[in-house]
Amino acid sequence: MSKLSWLHLSDLHYGKPKDAWDAEPILKNLIKDLKLLEKDHGLCPDLIFFSGDLAFGQMGPEPGKNLEDQYKGVKKFLEQVRTAFSKPVPKTRIFLVPGNHDVNRKRVGKMSTMFIDSLDDQESLSDFMNGGGEDWNRVMDRLEDYRNFLKDFGNRVMLQDPDRLTYGTTVDINGIRVGIAGFNTVWSSGRNSKEENGKLRVAWKWQNTWMQKQMESARVKIALFHHPLSWGAEPDKTYAEDMIRRQFHFVLTGHEHKTGVTAYADGHAGIAAYACYHRLQGSGYNVCCLDFENRTGDVYLTQVFERKGETL
Repeated sequence: MSKLSWLHLSDLHYGKPKDAWDAEPILKNLIKDLKLLEKDHGLCPDLIFFSGDLAFGQMGPEPGKNLEDQYKGVKKFLEQVRTAFSKPVPKTRIFLVPGNHDVNRKRVGKMSTMFIDSLDDQESLSDFMNGGGEDWNRVMDRLEDYRNFLKDFGNRVMLQDPDRLTYGTTVDINGIRVGIAGFNTVWSSGRNSKEENGKLRVAWKWQNTWMQKQMESARVKIALFHHPLSWGAEPDKTYAEDMIRRQFHFVLTGHEHKTGVTAYADGHAGIAAYACYHRLQGSGYNVCCLDFENRTGDVYLTQVFERKGETL
């Protein structure tokens, strides 16, 4: 049976204070909808992808306002998701990447931001990310809470490179070698989200080159990251728009709380995810099913609302 399917979620923002009163029923309906997905359509995913913004962000040391507490809620939610199906998805087949809300902005220094902004070409970005050292560690301190969450989660692959929080791996699904690349697009994130569009430094070349080496045996390659490619700074973005779209069969993103499928060259595709929870837009997810024998693929784009106790 040469088939492959996955569930793609994004932007949970667990712990957002002003939405806490109605987040729980919508998230319960999302879990209920996943159960119906299998019951009504026979869809049971082989993999689960989450493209960032699991937590809301560090607001203070008080209970519920700190990232450590928020990740406890995230862990419970992901457990509900993976066990929503008759055949629970193993934790080793759940792949996450950080989003800008997973950054502890209270650990972002002005000097670090100024230094990162000075890295305006692909080679200097690659050298900085590759070199590591004290300056790099100071930048990555903003993701320490996320790193600690991964240590306790249950899929060690996501800590393949704990200093950079990137990973590349292959998994065997029904005899199909699937390459999965988790990119870190938020190591330079620290501004207000709207101010970061077009300014993010990602070091796409370094990350992609390193990940491709980990996936040489893959039949199908999937890239997972939070920010759409358009949010990167030039010339970082130019490299990504060429190489990432060309070298990966599927590119999964979040951040903008919009969903859709974008066709690239040679049958490759980008799939964006709704927010997992959004008070006004509702919850959403997407499921992709590939049939290699018949050379077909289907993407189900789903949105879940809470209206008078019913899921629409």
